[in-house]
Amino acid sequence: MPVSKSIRLDHCITPELLGEWKSLDRSIPENRFSAPHCCPMDSDNLQYTLDDQGVCKDDTIITAGGRACRCVPGTPRSETLDFSLSWDSPYLPKFDPVQSCFLLGQRKLAIIGDSTANQASAVLTDALYPGGCSGNVRWLLSDTLIDKELGNLNRGNHWMAQVEENGYPDIVILSVGAHIHTEENYTQTIDEVVEGIQQLHKDHPEVQVVWKTQSPAGCTDDATHSHPLDAGLEFNFDINENNRFPYWRNFYPRDQYTIEKMMQLGVPILDVRMLYARSDAHV
Repeated sequence: MPVSKSIRLDHCITPELLGEWKSLDRSIPENRFSAPHCCPMDSDNLQYTLDDQGVCKDDTIITAGGRACRCVPGTPRSETLDFSLSWDSPYLPKFDPVQSCFLLGQRKLAIIGDSTANQASAVLTDALYPGGCSGNVRWLLSDTLIDKELGNLNRGNHWMAQVEENGYPDIVILSVGAHIHTEENYTQTIDEVVEGIQQLHKDHPEVQVVWKTQSPAGCTDDATHSHPLDAGLEFNFDINENNRFPYWRNFYPRDQYTIEKMMQLGVPILDVRMLYARSDAHV
């Protein structure tokens, strides 16, 4: 398995990140780690036109999901997402919904967090449907996990209250970040979450807590060819003048900080940082 030699040694690497985006369509040249261009924040209704060279004009590109833009003449927005790339790693076995449901058994799984956690829950539910256990998975809204106003919105209850109110699910996946604006507040949030996990382990050791890394903001002025981790560290996913959320640039160090904290607790990591190379990731 070829792996980008540019991966920095200071990364906190989980095995599944040793891989690459690969094209599923043999007619498309491989463009490893590439991402679409970014869009302005108000681009929901943009239309595209081509210049004399047949290139999409910057001010008329259409959105392709998340903050990604691309120009596909004659193609409606709903069909512009790039589903031709798949993350390929020797440490990630091919997903089998039947086997996954067999392993899950009768256990209940709750994903707690903001809308990016909702997206993760929807992806998992759809993937498990053929195996017959998608009903075992649910999403519980908690924008900041600790029920405090820390930036943009604070929907949902404290994550521990959600766990209790839902009968202590067997598996609890936590994620937070996009609704917390300052680094001081983020650090305090994680410290409080760590205390809560320790208390939950003490009172309900049967509950398995898992930490999910953030779904990156993903925005590049040009397609990036860096490994996702390098892109996250170097902040290739730049912020244009229309971005209302400049703290997005801190998603990568936040992930690093939180992973180290969770590893000290023995909490497993659901690592989706390969999405740092996808500007169509949802935020």
